[in-house]
Amino acid sequence: MLRHRTGRTRLLLGCATLLPLALTWLWVLLGPAATVTVAVVAGAFAAAGAAFAAAVLSPTRAGRCALRLVGTYLAATALGDTYWLATSSDTGLRYVDGQFEPGPTVMLGLLRYLALLAVLANQTPAGTTGGPARRRLYRGRPTVVHLHLTATAVALVLLLTPLGRAVDDGTSWALFCTFDLLVLVDAAAVVWRRLAGRETARGAHLPALLTAVGVSALVVGDVGMVVGQTAGSGPGWLAGLCTTLGGVVLLVLTHLGCPADARPAPSALPAVPARTPEALVVAGTLLTQYLAPAATAAIAGHRIALGTDAPGAATLGTVGTGLVLALALAGLRVRDAHRDEHAAGSARRDDLTGAYTRRGLRDLAAQVLAAEPAGLLPRPRAPRADGWHVLLADLDGFKAVNDTHGHAAGDEVLRVVASRLAAVAEGHGVVARLGGDEFVLLVHVPDPVDLTGLLHRLQARVPEPVRLPSGSVAAVGLSTGTAAVGADGLPGALHVADVRMYAHKQARRHARDR
Repeated sequence: MLRHRTGRTRLLLGCATLLPLALTWLWVLLGPAATVTVAVVAGAFAAAGAAFAAAVLSPTRAGRCALRLVGTYLAATALGDTYWLATSSDTGLRYVDGQFEPGPTVMLGLLRYLALLAVLANQTPAGTTGGPARRRLYRGRPTVVHLHLTATAVALVLLLTPLGRAVDDGTSWALFCTFDLLVLVDAAAVVWRRLAGRETARGAHLPALLTAVGVSALVVGDVGMVVGQTAGSGPGWLAGLCTTLGGVVLLVLTHLGCPADARPAPSALPAVPARTPEALVVAGTLLTQYLAPAATAAIAGHRIALGTDAPGAATLGTVGTGLVLALALAGLRVRDAHRDEHAAGSARRDDLTGAYTRRGLRDLAAQVLAAEPAGLLPRPRAPRADGWHVLLADLDGFKAVNDTHGHAAGDEVLRVVASRLAAVAEGHGVVARLGGDEFVLLVHVPDPVDLTGLLHRLQARVPEPVRLPSGSVAAVGLSTGTAAVGADGLPGALHVADVRMYAHKQARRHARDR
């Protein structure tokens, strides 16, 4: 119910959620007994509470998701530092001055960056740069894509630059600052993509841009606090803490002030999607999904084999994360391929009768009519007419079946007729349902005598009575029209067969009226 309040009420309630955060900040500034780490922990817990409370009030799904993720990031920070304060073990990553940071704190400190990357991933446009309707290099799942690309980029940086040695030498501040920097780069990428898009609605990009700025403030503040604590600089960590809290305030106010989600009215006609050039799609997919993960695995394996310059645990963990995400994306693409194949099969097969659809017939005709007989020289790319015919069949009296016995009975008649047509066409061609009670057979019958015999079998087999599930009997007639497939291909043959079929129908009607 809180989500339906007015924008002014939401902002007032949001300011109320920020009140504990403000009091904690004042306590940090004025409390002389508070240590630096206690101040950071208290501020992180207060900020996490403000983010989760504001998520309940946010009127948009994107805002609720972003604030929950930001709250998760802040809660992980607070929990990790709390464990650091509570433990007495000296295992973990050590600072240069002999201080240590325990393993669970380091783990939570690293995992929290996944939440910020997910926030940024959800703020990216629906398509690639240049318009939201363009085809993506990856279909859907922007969060997984961002995590994969970021992990792969981190792995390559750690493997190919001196930054890897700085991270692997046991200084946790270098590891955290590295990930802070990469999140900042990802935020800059979100800003660039939004500004480069073609969406012109006023204020359409503002929430995403402010979200990217707020996330940037979080990681910049984190760098300031880490460096300030390591160097023993009071102003440094205090400036970092203020920057972090400012980012939280900006994120809360941004997603509380957004207009509520509204379902857009559908357009009268579906939009025509623009397509990214295939060469760019192939190049981007090869680079990001195959070449970059393969390069990280090869470089890491080579350095491990050498032994003298083997990467440390942090680098190997990043490499492993990138490879696991690459495998996950490959699995998702395989599933998408199976789903697309199933969808394509459904589009080619009529659900009611099992016959080909109009699209399925067109695709099949494009294959069989363009095929060349074995042993012959290639011919010009024109539809072949040697023996291919179109037989158009329309049921007479089908409307009376629906009116008398109901549409379920009409569906049963269509299924029975389709099976009878298939029995006659078996070995010669295929059966398709164009719509309603209109069927078409695409058959290969070089001998005109065989074509005449096939027509006679249709006229004898299809009009046989159909026993319905209710026990009653229904019967339909059959009007047909035939045409040889010539230079005009399937569309031209269908037009000629349609004209002849209606002429046959009119002749049958006149014969009954006499």
